[in-house]
Amino acid sequence: MKKLIYLFLTLLMTSCATTFYQVYNVKPNQEKNTKTDNLFFEDENCKITYDLWANGGNIGFDIYNKTDENVYVYLNESNFILNGFAYDYYKNRTFTTTEGTIKEDSIIRIPAKTTKRISEYSINSTRITDCDLKKYPSRKTIKTKSYTIEQSPIIFSNIITYETKGEKMTVQNEFYVSEIANYPATEFFEYKYTEYCGKKSKSKTKFNKFYNTDKFYIKYSK
Repeated sequence: MKKLIYLFLTLLMTSCATTFYQVYNVKPNQEKNTKTDNLFFEDENCKITYDLWANGGNIGFDIYNKTDENVYVYLNESNFILNGFAYDYYKNRTFTTTEGTIKEDSIIRIPAKTTKRISEYSINSTRITDCDLKKYPSRKTIKTKSYTIEQSPIIFSNIITYETKGEKMTVQNEFYVSEIANYPATEFFEYKYTEYCGKKSKSKTKFNKFYNTDKFYIKYSK
């Protein structure tokens, strides 16, 4: 009898657990991002592209070498900045593989007309609380909180130092959270039929409603 009661209570608690998502909209700070279109920075040498969409946000970036010569990214002179705190991209780590021990490089070489991915940090792992944001909203009680760059609870950037053609340069790509909203899982996902080679799928596929390169989210539970 005790086992049945324990099983019932466990099932009850599981059924009451509900998943929610805090979704963040991000905008670039144009003053720090000359020649920026949406979430990529471009100059005469490189194109730096961002896709923030991930649980906690991904500030990693793809850097494309537009030149006919090597581009060298100095990780030991590059940082992720979050609300005024600087974090190093170069950590002087040692990795063990089946082939032996490998020491982390402080400088990354990107050959001409190729791309490399640099990723190290998430943006935010703690849900933002605000009196205007209901923690566990229903579909009818969802609200969006908007911020200017001066009001934003999260301002973040990458400072990237690179060298090409014998010249060293530093760029800063800065962004800020412009909107936050909390959603129940039922409003975060949608189900749609897909098509491949002109044929419609027999069943629906689950998609994120809000996916975009300038957004990220935090998953939390009730």
